Amino acid sequence: MAKGDFDNLSGKGEPLKKFSGCSYIDPMTHNLNRILIDNGYQPEWILMQKEIKDTTDQLREAVLVSRKKTWESNDISGTETVGPSLQKVHFDAQKEIARTQEINTTLIKNKRNHR
Repeated sequence: MAKGDFDNLSGKGEPLKKFSGCSYIDPMTHNLNRILIDNGYQPEWILMQKEIKDTTDQLREAVLVSRKKTWESNDISGTETVGPSLQKVHFDAQKEIARTQEINTTLIKNKRNHR
């Protein structure tokens, strides 16, 4: 150094550049992390955090869909209170389905008997 061999290096007189924004991470750790990240490695805790977020998003979407169906069902059920009570009766979808199936079964039996 006394001979001046290092006098013409680039960056002479300037402070050394840090390897990352974190002053508490040593250069070796920074370089290892950079290599891992550049090659697609993700720690298990990050993968778990992503899975939890994805599951939470799916559950929130399911709740919204369920609420929408409930609101639509309430809209249908609420129509019976709009008109006069003697002209409107409660519409029970399950009873209507059972009644339709019963009528269909009866029609099929009658058709078989007439052959």
